[in-house]
Amino acid sequence: MTQAGFCRNHPNAPAIAICKSCATPLCGMCSRFGDDGVRCERCAASHETAQLVRARSEQLRKPVAPATQIVAVTNEPTAARAGTTVITWIKWVCGVLLLASIGVPLYFYSNPVIEVA
Repeated sequence: MTQAGFCRNHPNAPAIAICKSCATPLCGMCSRFGDDGVRCERCAASHETAQLVRARSEQLRKPVAPATQIVAVTNEPTAARAGTTVITWIKWVCGVLLLASIGVPLYFYSNPVIEVA
């Protein structure tokens, strides 16, 4: 246990850590453990925001690489595309057969033929 005493947010809970940024005593529920130390909730949120802004700024500073290769786009079906088309047709046919095997008996069950003598 640290020499911090009790948590700032929970006065009955003993402090297990001190916030790296604001030196607030924290219990286990209030501690936010990170790679670079323990922070309180408020300091952890501002630290995370600063990290995201820093990462995005670095990303925006990187130059955009010019296109090095031009790929021709054609409408000819490829082998993979033809395979998906076949699978799609098989699924469609199976769906129609399933619908027919369930739907037709249900129709005749709900609409019985009544013979009048």
